[in-house]
Amino acid sequence: MPKDHNSVHKAVLLNEYSDRGDNAEYRHSAVEIALPLRGSLTAVCSHGDFLLNQNDMILIPADEPHKLCSDGEYIVIQCDDTALSGNPALSALMPALSEPFVIGAENVPHGLIGEIRALYESSSPASETHIYIKLLELLAVIAESRSVSEESHTEKNSAKLRLALNYIDKNYMYDISLDELANASGYSKFHFSRLFRKFSGMSLSDYLNRRRIREAALLLEKTDMTVTDTAMKSGFSSITTFNRVFKSIQGCTPSEFKKRANNRNY
Repeated sequence: MPKDHNSVHKAVLLNEYSDRGDNAEYRHSAVEIALPLRGSLTAVCSHGDFLLNQNDMILIPADEPHKLCSDGEYIVIQCDDTALSGNPALSALMPALSEPFVIGAENVPHGLIGEIRALYESSSPASETHIYIKLLELLAVIAESRSVSEESHTEKNSAKLRLALNYIDKNYMYDISLDELANASGYSKFHFSRLFRKFSGMSLSDYLNRRRIREAALLLEKTDMTVTDTAMKSGFSSITTFNRVFKSIQGCTPSEFKKRANNRNY
């Protein structure tokens, strides 16, 4: 059964629950924060299932279908989205509240949570204003935590993509597939393709072609290797494809490029 604190405070709602496992799905216009005080809590959202241990915290955005199941006690703090999105000063904060986000117990501002709970016991006429201010502080902490988490994730992505580029640089002469690179990086093909384009500024096939043509141009200029042998050595299995790609990048055919290089050498 919930312990209701909402008889006075309306802008921000707070409830405490014990052993709630009604499996009911909720969807409302309020931003919601849930924190298990004892035991665990599972939040089933459209974005996935999130298991929270004692004192972890989850933010659930407005209009997110969700279920909360617990084997202990937890609190729920809610604030209608209009009280946030309607405030121009909070416009930079709102994108961080658009998807569910979990904060581990060690990073949860338990002092703020305690202050909000204590203010709900207050009969002061200004308590609701103070609660709203404390909630904004709490949401700012969540937004900062999400930003740090995303920066860390970006750094990990960059490290994996640098490894992928190094792999291409050493193995461009062999057949390299999207599946191979995606699996090695731990991503789906779609996600890897999107990250690769964002990181390198071009698609995987374009990057691979440019790396191969760079090597081919060097071989044509510095060696006596034939155009066909150069194509094979650079990773092209088709001379037709080699000629087409080479001309699209260098602006001339491999034969013309080699002839110009020879003329420069004499």
